[in-house]
Amino acid sequence: MTVLYSQRECPYSMRARMALMYAGMSFELRNIDSKNLPSELAAQRKKVKLPVLELADGRVLTDSLEIMHWALLQSDPDGWIDYEIDDLEEIQGLVTINDNSFVHDVMGYVFATENQDKSQKEYRKDCELFLAGLEQHLTKARFLFADRVSMADFAIFPFVYLFTQVRMEWFREALYPHVWQWFDYHQNSRLFKLVMEEKPLWCHGSNPLIYPQAFIQVKETVVSE
Repeated sequence: MTVLYSQRECPYSMRARMALMYAGMSFELRNIDSKNLPSELAAQRKKVKLPVLELADGRVLTDSLEIMHWALLQSDPDGWIDYEIDDLEEIQGLVTINDNSFVHDVMGYVFATENQDKSQKEYRKDCELFLAGLEQHLTKARFLFADRVSMADFAIFPFVYLFTQVRMEWFREALYPHVWQWFDYHQNSRLFKLVMEEKPLWCHGSNPLIYPQAFIQVKETVVSE
C-alpha cells in the first residue's frame, strides 16, 4: 500500500494530497505533526520535509512536485498536464517562481516578527509582485493558462491560500479581482474541501485512513461569466 505522510496545514502537503486524490490513487494518509515525527521517518533522514510518499514498490518520493507528477502520470482525467510543450515549459516556469521567491516572501509575511529586518507590510509588498503577475494571467483566462485548470493552478493555490490566512479581508479588497475569483473558486471546490478535512494525527496502532473512500473523480463544471 502506498503511504503519504502529510501535515494538514502545510501547503506542500496540500498540493500533494490534491494531486493524489484528484488522480484517484489508492493510498493511506498519515496525518502527522512535523514536530513529532514517526520514528521510521526520523530515522531515515536527518532533516525530514513533508510530504513524503512511500510507494508500494519501495520507492520514496520526498518532493511535493515529484509526487504531483507521479500521480498525474498515473491518471489525469481533466488534463492538468495535457498541454503543448511550450505551454508546459511556461507552466513549469511560473511554478518555479512560486516555489522560490513567492514562497520565501509568503513565509516572511506569515511569520513576521518585530525582530526581523523587514516588516510584515514590506513582505506583503514583495508578495504582491507575484500576485500582480497572477492577475495578468487571469485577465486572459479563467485559470492561469487557459479556461481549464493546469498543474500550475493546484501547485500555486496552496501558497496563495497560506498568504490569505494572515489578513483575508485585505486580500478580498485588494486590487486583484481576478486572483480573488480564482482563489475563491479553488477554496470552495469539492477537491480542496476534501483535502482539508480534519483528520486525527496518525500514530502506531491507528486505524488506517485509506483513499479513495467514497470519493469519486472531482470534475466540476466551470460556469462562464
